[in-house]
Amino acid sequence: MAISRLSQNNENFDIAIVSNIALELLLKNKMIVKDAFKDAKRQYLPMFEDISDHCLPFFWLISGYLYDPSNIREPIKQFSDFLNLKDRVPGIHLGVIDDLTEVVLRLKADHSEKIDILSSYPKKRWTGMIYEVDIPRYFPHQNLAFFTWHGIAKDHLIANQALEFSLPKHRPLIGYDAVCIMKNHKSDRKKLVDIVLEMTNLTNTNKNIVYNQYFSPYIEPQDKNLHPKVKKIYHEGLKSLRDRNYQITYPLSIEEIKTANHWWRSHRYGG
Repeated sequence: MAISRLSQNNENFDIAIVSNIALELLLKNKMIVKDAFKDAKRQYLPMFEDISDHCLPFFWLISGYLYDPSNIREPIKQFSDFLNLKDRVPGIHLGVIDDLTEVVLRLKADHSEKIDILSSYPKKRWTGMIYEVDIPRYFPHQNLAFFTWHGIAKDHLIANQALEFSLPKHRPLIGYDAVCIMKNHKSDRKKLVDIVLEMTNLTNTNKNIVYNQYFSPYIEPQDKNLHPKVKKIYHEGLKSLRDRNYQITYPLSIEEIKTANHWWRSHRYGG
């Protein structure tokens, strides 16, 4: 659900499914019912402890590198190695998530937050980059590598058993969706709580796993309905969580946006 729609005074939503970045903004602007689920008594992964009293986690995803190992011998572990494939693998197609924030957060995680993206990732290293929306038409080719979410990569992993997906060495990015009750709701609050509890229960979480191959927010592993390739990513992601080696996506600061927008326009749109 887009923040712009939720913030419109003339639209009153009872329930919203929002990304973790949107959730942070909703909490800051006091747009959701707080402590609506403090009595839910569910066992979620520790990364959801700060939000599960207010909204219930729906699923989570992790980003990494989708690639063909027939030409790329070693798993891709950081973005600089990903870009350097252009020098090492003739004719390779490289692509990234078509989202400024997610790309910048990946670069920051690789450099322990200290990075000047304008100088570290100049336009000449970005030449020929493909963006997420174009991924499907490139998959008949063997020479490819993409930085993307596992939820986007999973269709290609399942269709082409030769492909692999590697997580970054430093703090893989994690995103999640949560289900919230809006502060300006019109329906009965107790009924809304019951609806959200049902939406996010184990049965419906398993349906989400089956149909979308997303990851369960529950602390008890749920992997029996994951494709083997996706199951491997899930358990590697759980290890990152246990090791506290991960980064939940978050909004960029105003100053970061100013710098990143200039960089992104130049790299993404040639401006």
